[in-house]
Amino acid sequence: MSIVIPALNEEKNIGRIIREAKKYELVSEVLVVDGGSRDKTVKRAREAGARVITQSRKKFPGKGIAMWDGVVNSSGDVLVFTDADITNFKTGFIEKLVEPILVGEADFVKGYYERKAGRVTEITAKPLLAIFFPELQLRQPLSGEIAGNRELFLRMEFEEGWGIDIGILISAFLLKARIQEVNLGYKEHKMRPTSDLVTMSREVAQVIIRHGIKRKWWFLRNFSHMLKTAFGRLHVAGNGEESRMVIFDMDGTLLDGRFITELAKAKKLGREISKINREIERGKICEDEASRKIARLLKGMKKSELVRIASSIPLNRGVEKVVSELKRRGYRIAILSNSYEQVCEVVGNRIGADYILANKLETINDEITGRLKTPNFTCEENCGYSVCKLEGVRFISKILNVPLRNCILIGDDLSDAHAMKAVGIAVAFNASQEVREAATAVINKKDMSELLDYL
Repeated sequence: MSIVIPALNEEKNIGRIIREAKKYELVSEVLVVDGGSRDKTVKRAREAGARVITQSRKKFPGKGIAMWDGVVNSSGDVLVFTDADITNFKTGFIEKLVEPILVGEADFVKGYYERKAGRVTEITAKPLLAIFFPELQLRQPLSGEIAGNRELFLRMEFEEGWGIDIGILISAFLLKARIQEVNLGYKEHKMRPTSDLVTMSREVAQVIIRHGIKRKWWFLRNFSHMLKTAFGRLHVAGNGEESRMVIFDMDGTLLDGRFITELAKAKKLGREISKINREIERGKICEDEASRKIARLLKGMKKSELVRIASSIPLNRGVEKVVSELKRRGYRIAILSNSYEQVCEVVGNRIGADYILANKLETINDEITGRLKTPNFTCEENCGYSVCKLEGVRFISKILNVPLRNCILIGDDLSDAHAMKAVGIAVAFNASQEVREAATAVINKKDMSELLDYL
């Protein structure tokens, strides 16, 4: 079990929190992520026996950055996060937070206190949660004392600033984690100035609304005429016509090759990526964890390098001709991939795709940070992929208002096979026997032109 403490200028309090945390027998490490303290926070933390790392990017507010740094730099299977300004922190806080996880009753736990919730909670968070996430009626949804399974945190999207506490709660909910709230008693901590509360309220509201609109797909559909006018992306059928769509896998299907293979060649990452692939084959890690490991290998690369490599990979024979004909017939075109959004955008622009759904590599000033942001849905069947294509086709179907029976999915690997049962026509493209068995149609050569024969 790892205790992670984001800290900034907390020299008076940090040592006592660390000593209290280390009293709990299940704690294997205490990790302090320092946000650039100008006082003796780092010194006091090390004196108390904590491991100290420096926040990877200096930003204020940057609590979310510090928390993510804590996730990737800690070692425990269970992670506990606590704020550094609690003046009455007790070992019992940790015991109460982790108990539901240890007995198998919860995956994600938030603490609450015997006091009225704060101003931002009552004025901003709770009213917006009631609108967008009525299931999340917690007493103190912005509490900074949380615990969860490490694997769950690795799948979450981490906000950078004050939106982090509400953001990971919503992520846990969207990932269908079992959530509990436990009473930690009384909390003494520093009150924030009003100026901070204004920023906090704005960031909390932005996070809830952004996730809420993604979830409330009907909201987008009801206003699709407005979005179509603004962005030209959504198709609404009329005069009794039902819209139709083809959803393409990217690697090996649209592209004559795989992006990660070309990336490994260009950046000399073949050995590292081969090692990760062997871990998958031996069952040591799932595809999702592998995707995150590969993303960390790309830290420091420029987005422009990804674009250059993606642009160098040719399309499969017949792709441009087929897509052009599909559009002439009124089909919408989508790309659904376990690769990266930045790469899919290159391919999407080449063929004129209407919608793209994929993982996203976080970038700051064109530089990849090593963090992977995955779509905020999870597979009920625990497929283990970073993008569950079964949920993906359902999501795209709702967003673009195309019935699943009018969707055609074409792909070449097992992640595509997992989704083939959901659509009207499923096409295995130059694929293995297992994928062909899941499909309703098969193209055995690398020529997309045959797709038109099934429409």
